[in-house]
Amino acid sequence: MLKEVVIGLKPTRIISSPYVRCVQTVAPTAKETGLKVGRSAALVPTTPLKALRLVRKLSTPKSKSGTVICTHGEVLGAILSDISKSDGVKLGRRPPGAKGSIWVLDFRRGKLVAAEYISPTSMTSTPQRSATSSIEAKKTQSRSSDPR
Repeated sequence: MLKEVVIGLKPTRIISSPYVRCVQTVAPTAKETGLKVGRSAALVPTTPLKALRLVRKLSTPKSKSGTVICTHGEVLGAILSDISKSDGVKLGRRPPGAKGSIWVLDFRRGKLVAAEYISPTSMTSTPQRSATSSIEAKKTQSRSSDPR
């Protein structure tokens, strides 16, 4: 179900930790979308500061939107904690969340404006359309109230 949720978000790029499990996680999405999986050593567990810099770089207005990142829990926890504090966004739950979960981050002008957590259980018990519809509604609302 993870693949269906991610595809519903219309990804334009996939970047993964080079660790086999992360690459395997995004492989079905890459196959379905025709996107290649880019591998970045910045996303391995021993480099959370590099991962943070990568996410900040990907969130700039000049960067392509729709990027899927696959990393490890400890890296994701560090990224989310730092970005949410510095940008003043409440996450609604403690990061990183359950293994196999998704965090959808919405940036405007390089600043985090919204974060949505999708648990693995909601992906299996909720149709894909429902799992992504609230995110798309928030993105549309955010875009209409905060033009780029």
